[in-house]
Amino acid sequence: MDKNILIAGGSGMIGQELISALQTSGYQVAILTRSPEKQHSTKAYGWSPADGTIDHQALSWADIVINLAGAGIADKPWTDRRKEEILTSRTLTTDLLAGELSKSDSRVELVINASAIGIYGHDSDLALDETAAVGSGFMAEVCEAWEASAKKFDDSNTRLCIIRIGIVLDTAGGMLAKTLPMFKYRIAHYFGSGRQVYSWIHKEDINRAVIHLIQNPSSSGIYNLTAPEPVSSKEFSRVLQKALDHKGPILPIPALGLKLGLGEMSDVILKGNTVMPSALLRENFQFAYPGLLSALKDLTT
Repeated sequence: MDKNILIAGGSGMIGQELISALQTSGYQVAILTRSPEKQHSTKAYGWSPADGTIDHQALSWADIVINLAGAGIADKPWTDRRKEEILTSRTLTTDLLAGELSKSDSRVELVINASAIGIYGHDSDLALDETAAVGSGFMAEVCEAWEASAKKFDDSNTRLCIIRIGIVLDTAGGMLAKTLPMFKYRIAHYFGSGRQVYSWIHKEDINRAVIHLIQNPSSSGIYNLTAPEPVSSKEFSRVLQKALDHKGPILPIPALGLKLGLGEMSDVILKGNTVMPSALLRENFQFAYPGLLSALKDLTT
């Protein structure tokens, strides 16, 4: 492919999978990290978003920049301090990359910057595509600020794609990894009312969508990275039970307990939205796993 791809946030669940997929597709990959000396398997450049510093050779080397950097949404309780970290870990890193890119004589031709479907808010009765308005709530505020930082890349005359990522299905982390152990013990459950809609995507389709954006020069703007068949929380549990070839009742986990235990962060579980990948579908992108059953069977067998 003769393209060099620089990834910020490459140590996370999505980043690790993407690095492997890009290398398999023939791309040269490097990551930005605070400790480049500790990297042995992947080419690495140093940076410190908190200090506003970056190894300038990184942008000189890169043809494409993929920015996935940001503190985990559900890793820790949402204290005021943690919420500030979730926000600034996204805006500081994006501002640094955009600022350095605008000042350098880099050859970067494409920036793919992450965001999330939380930008649409929660519990809309409507199917939402990339033209939908920004919603309300903490995650909507975070994503709006994150994307505002990403739009600064436009000043550097690069092609910009913003990917609004849905619920990633991966047994290495995220919702599925936390849910699966109880299901394997045949303790099937759903959260709250079970009516909230989960807009999900198989980890492989994230990789394939990113490669699609890289390989299609006309691709630019905002893309929802979600499968075309979102499901309710209760339906998700029913399909997971079927994928595991289990039978039996599916029990609710009461919303009150989650709210008491998780506070505002319970919104991630108890609220949802119906998000459609309209931009990808217009570009004839073919999902490997458009339906939930095939996705879960692939991941659990």
